Amino acid sequence: MTSDGKPDYVWYGGDDTGQRLRWFLSREKRYDCADVFKTAETAWRKRFGTAAPDLGRVGGDDQVALVAWDETAQFLKITVESSRQAKVRNVNLSVAPGDFVQCRHMDVGPGF
Repeated sequence: MTSDGKPDYVWYGGDDTGQRLRWFLSREKRYDCADVFKTAETAWRKRFGTAAPDLGRVGGDDQVALVAWDETAQFLKITVESSRQAKVRNVNLSVAPGDFVQCRHMDVGPGF
């Protein structure tokens, strides 16, 4: 993606089977869609070299706790709260806009 990373529109939705978090970013005369959970999972794999947890799973041991755009550093900051092994720890991930995972077109509907 070649946007500035700052979202123009944010969408969150889910039910008892899963959840999704989307950032829509303007680019030229259209919008790109970033899948925040998939972006975090990719950053996790890069950082730890292991399979990432399914962050879209409802009630899982690993949940996205905080998502924020760092204007100064130009990074998306994602905090994952992990409650595995009977203790809670936070994993902080920083992702540049060029590393955002795009939404699949069927995930966001026609026109995106």
